[in-house]
Amino acid sequence: MCKLGKDSILFYPYTDFPLVELRLTDYQIIHQEAPDDFCGSHALTTTRSNVIFCGSYEDTCFFWWNRKDKIKRFGDSPPTGLRGIGNGKFLTFDDHSFTIVDAMAVMNEK
Repeated sequence: MCKLGKDSILFYPYTDFPLVELRLTDYQIIHQEAPDDFCGSHALTTTRSNVIFCGSYEDTCFFWWNRKDKIKRFGDSPPTGLRGIGNGKFLTFDDHSFTIVDAMAVMNEK
């Protein structure tokens, strides 16, 4: 689950993995069918209206999706659990430290 803008929340529930948006202004729930590419993803974050997923059942990469027709695979996600914190970033931590992973910077690396 992560924030989308200032008035919505996105989540990606098991088992059918639709992308679900909850608008907090009117409590409307919008279901959107998601491509199978990132089925089983374990974290997501947003950048503008786009979504970045971390991993899938098949891959350990990141997936950028414009919520329409474009998907871009990139990078390699860290093996530890990530939590989406918005603006294309993920947080990972353990007992001794934390790391912020900027997935948009990883996507733009050449």
